[in-house]
Amino acid sequence: MQKAACISDPRESVELTIHLRSQLQQLLSTAIQFFIHLVTLPYYRFFQFNTTKPIFRLAACASNPSQSSKLIHLIAHWRTRKLAELQFISIAVRHPFFLYPLFADIF
Repeated sequence: MQKAACISDPRESVELTIHLRSQLQQLLSTAIQFFIHLVTLPYYRFFQFNTTKPIFRLAACASNPSQSSKLIHLIAHWRTRKLAELQFISIAVRHPFFLYPLFADIF
């Protein structure tokens, strides 16, 4: 009695393993990028709100010479917001809120 040939070519098995590893690495890479984007989303929005949008408003106002008083006001407002952002970041770096319960004795 002859057995059915169920064992495939070892080369096919190696190629399948390499292909699966490649797909898993790509999936892991995509998952890590998604996680990084998700974690940094609040900072990205904070940066857009406090840096990028005000700079575009300043540039638009600076291109119109008749709005110099408004430009001075926008610069002062932007400076105040940037100083508040610096203070917030400095406090956040000194006292990481998510680690505080774990390492309360150290802080």
